[in-house]
Amino acid sequence: MEAITGTRRSRGYHSLEIAGDAETKGGRKAWMRWAAPAACVLCVPLLLLLVGDHWRPSFDWFQGATHPKGSASVSSSVVGEAAKDKLLGGLLSAEFEECSCFSRYRSAVYRKASPHVPSPHLVERLRRYEALHRKCGPNTELYKKSVERLKSKQSMAAMECNYIVWIPHYGLGNRVVSLVSSFLYALLNDRVLLVHVPDELTDLFCEPFPGTSWVLPSDFPVHNFQNFDKDTPQSYGNMLRDKVISNDMRFSANATFPAYAYLHLPWYYNEWDKLFFCQDAQQMLRKFPWLLLKSDHYFVPSLFLVEEYDDELRRLFPERTTVFHHLVRYLLHPSNTVWGYVTRYYHAYLAKADKRVGIQIRNLKNEPVPFETLLGQIVNCSSKEGILPSVDLRHPARPAEDDAKVKAVFTTSLDSGYSDRIKNMYYEHATTTDEIVGVYQASHEVEQRTEQQKHNIKALSEITLLSFSDVLITTACSTFGYVAQGLGGLEPLILTKPWKSKLPCRWAKSPEPCFLIPPPLDVCRDHGGINKKMAKHATAAFRLIAFGQKENGTFPSPGGPNDRFLHGLLAAGFDEQSCLSRHQSVLYRKESPHVPSSYLVEKLRNYEALHKKCGPNTELYKKAVEQLKSGHGTQSTECSYVIWISYSGLGNKMLSIASAFLYALLTNRVLFIDRGFDMADLFCEPFPGSSWLLPLDFPINEFDSFDMKTPKSYGNMLKDKVISNSDDGTSTHSLPDYIYLHLSHDYGDHDKLFFCEDDQRFLRFVPWLLLRSNNYFVPSLFMIPTYEEELKHLFPEKDTVFHHLGRYLFHPTNSVWGLITRYYRSYLAKADERVGIQVRTFETDAGPFQHVLDQILACTRRAKLLPDASGQDTVASTPNTKSKAVLVTSLNSGYSENIRNMYWEHPTATGEIISVYQPSREGYQKTEKQMHDMKALAEIFLLSWTDVLVTSAWSTFGYVAQGLGGLRPWILFKPENHTAPDPPCRRAVSIEPCFHAPPFYDCKAKAGADTGALVPYVRHCEDMSWGLKLVDQNEW
Repeated sequence: MEAITGTRRSRGYHSLEIAGDAETKGGRKAWMRWAAPAACVLCVPLLLLLVGDHWRPSFDWFQGATHPKGSASVSSSVVGEAAKDKLLGGLLSAEFEECSCFSRYRSAVYRKASPHVPSPHLVERLRRYEALHRKCGPNTELYKKSVERLKSKQSMAAMECNYIVWIPHYGLGNRVVSLVSSFLYALLNDRVLLVHVPDELTDLFCEPFPGTSWVLPSDFPVHNFQNFDKDTPQSYGNMLRDKVISNDMRFSANATFPAYAYLHLPWYYNEWDKLFFCQDAQQMLRKFPWLLLKSDHYFVPSLFLVEEYDDELRRLFPERTTVFHHLVRYLLHPSNTVWGYVTRYYHAYLAKADKRVGIQIRNLKNEPVPFETLLGQIVNCSSKEGILPSVDLRHPARPAEDDAKVKAVFTTSLDSGYSDRIKNMYYEHATTTDEIVGVYQASHEVEQRTEQQKHNIKALSEITLLSFSDVLITTACSTFGYVAQGLGGLEPLILTKPWKSKLPCRWAKSPEPCFLIPPPLDVCRDHGGINKKMAKHATAAFRLIAFGQKENGTFPSPGGPNDRFLHGLLAAGFDEQSCLSRHQSVLYRKESPHVPSSYLVEKLRNYEALHKKCGPNTELYKKAVEQLKSGHGTQSTECSYVIWISYSGLGNKMLSIASAFLYALLTNRVLFIDRGFDMADLFCEPFPGSSWLLPLDFPINEFDSFDMKTPKSYGNMLKDKVISNSDDGTSTHSLPDYIYLHLSHDYGDHDKLFFCEDDQRFLRFVPWLLLRSNNYFVPSLFMIPTYEEELKHLFPEKDTVFHHLGRYLFHPTNSVWGLITRYYRSYLAKADERVGIQVRTFETDAGPFQHVLDQILACTRRAKLLPDASGQDTVASTPNTKSKAVLVTSLNSGYSENIRNMYWEHPTATGEIISVYQPSREGYQKTEKQMHDMKALAEIFLLSWTDVLVTSAWSTFGYVAQGLGGLRPWILFKPENHTAPDPPCRRAVSIEPCFHAPPFYDCKAKAGADTGALVPYVRHCEDMSWGLKLVDQNEW
């Protein structure tokens, strides 16, 4: 049988792939996590060193690349002159029976002719290797002799045959690039490559070497490969560290070596493992007849930096950017089963097109790009580079011409949404070029299932189909895409990480894959063997890879795109240094899927102009203040104002400010905020060229005395008939100079009439409104008919009001920003996932309470936010496990300490590594204490940067965090009778805060009513049955 067969299943195999084809796992260092995104948009600097005729770093990589001339699509005919060369310029052996593996000699018929011809030296070395493999391969006498020596656990005498055993790791793309790397290493060292084939890899590839097999026999004495990791005693790094071996032994003829060495080269390899890439390590490893290698990377670029391989690699690959292209086409030929998938699909959908465009889409879970953003990138990239035509929005129904060119777009993704949207776009609209565009997607598995053979068969089919494209678009850092581009010899357009580049995509400069986590170029400095000439030239380029940080110290983006103005939400014109958070918050927070409406953006710009016109120290402001001092409200003024009075805790303040600002927007008023004790120390100015702080000389200043009994409150004046809400404003002599709006939790029935249309009509004529609230009263503004149409235009997504207004208004001062960023970088940045838990109890005792702790743990387990602590010490963490950082905010430290101890004393059932942090533990709320409020604001922002969030019922602190982060939290229900509720929590239906004290009054009917049932987009809150919140009608 030519097709690979395997007899053992690797039980510990993970269906994940690093960077390109996988979710990131484990306690990887932060620089490792950022290495791939920093490098792969334009490809790895180590790889770039191999470009061209000279060994030098090519800093052109970091410039905007253009598509090289002459690389446009060739004729669409599947058979060209070069394609008839079924042996690929001598790359393939002619000794195989064609029917045993149809793809070996027929792939050339489907792909574009490669302009890259293998060197005669490479062809000759491959023939020599095939002879070596036949001589030393499975079931030969020399193989049996070598295995016996291996069983003896001694490696003193030299052997005629030496071996390298490849151990598969992670997903299919990673396996292919590491297998090719291992084969090149075998070529360079005259070793025989044997491949461990678990069940999921059977019947994927044909045998690559004539007259023999590369499959590791099932009776091989070393097994349990799934247990090989960085702690394996036989790993080269550990043996070197533990002085079982030393580099000096390479010079000894009589030294005794272990029977084999394990080469641990996955992304989580350590500093000792990385010494593999040093010259002296390579010299000593020749003493081992058996090497076992595990990797998920394309580590070829670092082999080019080992000096003793220099000459040989130059002769093998005069074109240094064709290593993978040649070797993958030599080694990996889809089995007849897979080839059937490939050819049937190709002939059914793609063959008749004039041009084929491949689009490989992978949205990584550890660095997700919102669907609309990624879709926009794909469309913009393909249109900007002339790959796909734009659609004609003016004449969408124009019929296609009879002689129109046909383009077939083949997409690969776990999600069918991208191809569906592109397909619908070209279905509903004509193209500006009159081209016809068909869009196809072979599968959409939703989840990656590397351990399932059928999944891998489809994946290999799609990789092969992508390689048949005339032009290819790939996702940054995807090994799936790397294999396709290498097989096809294509220089793809790479979709950039949106937070790394303003361009949607850039052309790759070669078909070579990227070494995503290379060792530092000075790794050999203290151990000998470094190519110092290379290190000297490459260090600066490598720094961008290894640390994700350029020379100017710009901190990398851990999750959000670099849209500094939030789709126009923020205004330009600020001095950025005066408020660093304004434009840097986006670097830390995941990108919001909620884009502000163009109408809201325009409204904000208009408001800013109004604020500049009527703000402090302007003539119009001075005129309005003089009129206020006169005690008369009879004279109309050009500017009207609403003054927010500082009151309650920080969360309440932020919610009520946002509410007051929306009211100002709706009524064309200028918002001033009472600076209270420390508002100026907490927040930057949100409006350019002006201030929102109420001037210190404002004539009314006894704000602390304002409450529900204040005679000038709107409710009291109505009740005492000082004013009437039936006044249409024509009797201006009856208007007061100002009105106090008491909208706090203790407001009365007459105060609540503020939310009625007649009352709003009257208040329109009062130039000064003073507002005191500790509530998010936005939901009730949505029920005032006067504002309904305007709010519809401002917020088409009704559950994003606070999300947009909060991100527009609230920017921590540099002092607070320092607290936030320092804490984040010190404790949270390196985790694979961040979980926020915001704890607020309303008990009279101090706590902590066991029932609250039980509730938190039950919620996080049921929602699968945190794993169980197994209680069995036999479960150990491994280097490739996922790390989660838990950020707890609470006035009491007991909850975080209990959770921290639980995960310290017991391993997790999943093997995940859990760390728990709490920035402060104040004991009790100290509102109006500057440092307390600064820490509170810092913690709100840190919570808003988490990936998932758990909040406490009724807590405005949690509301603000979820709104700023655009997160739908799991809400802990309020316990009753010191008992944890069951269920412990539920997922919020929207990211909006809850209005805790809404009116229950139907203004039209002038009667009591359930205001949570009057309109479909205002509903009762999950955590407070009488509260109101805005929801998206489609989500409820």
